[in-house]
Amino acid sequence: RLLCPSAVSRVALMGALLVTAACDETEPSTPSQIVGVPGQSVAGRAGETVPVTVRVTASNNRPLEGQVVTFAPTTGSVSNVTTQTDANGQATTNWTLGTAVGTQTLNVSVGSLTPLTISATVTAGRPATIAVQAGNNQTGTVGQPVTVRLGQPDHLFQPR
Repeated sequence: RLLCPSAVSRVALMGALLVTAACDETEPSTPSQIVGVPGQSVAGRAGETVPVTVRVTASNNRPLEGQVVTFAPTTGSVSNVTTQTDANGQATTNWTLGTAVGTQTLNVSVGSLTPLTISATVTAGRPATIAVQAGNNQTGTVGQPVTVRLGQPDHLFQPR
């Protein structure tokens, strides 16, 4: 006999303890960062919908799945006010931009992290019609110019 039964038991116990100690690596599960994917700004026309994706990571830059993300636009609306991150640590919503031309913002929060602000550069919407704004129903001399002013309101009827 090479080993007695009690020695085999001790060797097995030590092996189990070594495996347990080696597998006792605890990875952080608390979010430490939230970033826009691919960046922290978007662009679109007034009233249009743009996708917004963020990524949540732990302190070791590992993506965190199952984190609750809240999207709060200052103007416009979002398809998901709250959603959870996927296996890549990403959460997405569709942001319908408000009607104002200029800069609009969307605040994104996760847990106790400082909220991320995503900015949208919003331009006028696409023209819906071309309308005469002045000079309609004029009379004048044949061969001489008359002034007609045309306008192109966008699909929300804002002048361009």
